[in-house]
Amino acid sequence: MKLAINTDAISQDFETAVLLGLEWGIEYFELKRMHGKRVPDISDEEVRLIQNVLRTNEVTLSSLAPGLFKIPLDRDLISLEAGRRFDMTVALADRLNTRSIVIFGFVRDDRHTEADAIRQIIDVFSRVATRAEQEGLTLFLENDRGLWGESPESVRQILADVNSPALR
Repeated sequence: MKLAINTDAISQDFETAVLLGLEWGIEYFELKRMHGKRVPDISDEEVRLIQNVLRTNEVTLSSLAPGLFKIPLDRDLISLEAGRRFDMTVALADRLNTRSIVIFGFVRDDRHTEADAIRQIIDVFSRVATRAEQEGLTLFLENDRGLWGESPESVRQILADVNSPALR
């Protein structure tokens, strides 16, 4: 069994998180936040620090959790997330040698019916999954409360209708 943990659940300092995780028998780490910033909004210096900590301690970065699509179903926000933010996350995944990215299923609101929201999500995720597949990445849909993609039924429908090996 491979056990992983979010580094920021231990410490905002990546090296401290890894060293403590190793003491607990953990060798796989998910990177969400560092020094109060959500990935991919970290500096080149911080990326080099992460690379050094991974190499020195012979541990693996299991995934990035940039919070993509933990936003309302708004065209402008979606355009930013699926465009520039996704591009930045892909570039960071390449630099940190991880092929897994955690995404979310959009914040619920009163402006959409569930059927309409799920249709929009399927459209967005189909495009992003195509890109992820081209990049050799896997996207993992986290079913968080308060999101359209929170229930087993909605997640199952999204995954089935996107029907991509790059979305799990």
